[in-house]
Amino acid sequence: FTKAQLIQINFPFDDGSLSATLRLQQDDQQTYLMLTVKDDHVVYREISNISIHRNDHLRLAMTDVGGKFQRYTIATEQPGQVFARMVTTGGRSLRPEPRIQGFWRATSDGYHVELAIDNDLLSDRFAFGVADVDDFNTRDIKYLLGNAYTDNAAELGYLIQQSAPLTDLLQRYSVEGALIVDRFGNLIAENGAAPEDRIVVAEQ
Repeated sequence: FTKAQLIQINFPFDDGSLSATLRLQQDDQQTYLMLTVKDDHVVYREISNISIHRNDHLRLAMTDVGGKFQRYTIATEQPGQVFARMVTTGGRSLRPEPRIQGFWRATSDGYHVELAIDNDLLSDRFAFGVADVDDFNTRDIKYLLGNAYTDNAAELGYLIQQSAPLTDLLQRYSVEGALIVDRFGNLIAENGAAPEDRIVVAEQ
C-alpha cells in the first residue's frame, strides 16, 4: 500500500513518507494480521492523553459472523504488547477487546504490528487504515492509508480466501506458475513461481 492507496490526505504528500505491507493468514480459531509500516516519523501515544487517535495508530473495521459492524483502534505508548479498543461510530474509544491482541515492534524505518483476531469477530467484510501523525506537538493526522474506509459497514472491503482444493489440483498436475483468479481478478489459488512466469486463469 503506497500513495495510490491513500484514503485521507490532510497535508501535501511526501513520497516515501508512508507505505505499508499487509499479510493475512487464518486457521480454525484465529486470523493473523501482519502489518509492516514504513514511516519516517513514528509518534506514539502520550500516556497523559485520553485520545487514542492523536498519534500513529491502526484502524480496523469488520463485520462479525453475526453480521454486526464493529470498529477498533490499535495505539500504544511504546513498542510491546497491544490490545484493540472498540470505537463508537463517533470515534470515541470504549473498552479494550481482548479477542484482538498482539505486538507492536519498532523497526529502523517504521514499525511492525502482528495481531491475532478471533474468527468469530470476522466474516468476509474487512477494512484497515494506517493513520500517520508526524508532529509531536500538534499531533494532527497527516494521512490515512488503507484498503477501504473504516467508518461504516457499506464501505468495507472484502476478504477473499484462497481455495485449498484448487491449489492442490494445480500442485498435483505440476502446473508451475499457474494462478486461478475469479472474474473480479481476486487470487483464489496458485502454484508458486516468479510473477513473470505465471499463468492466469479467470473464472467466468
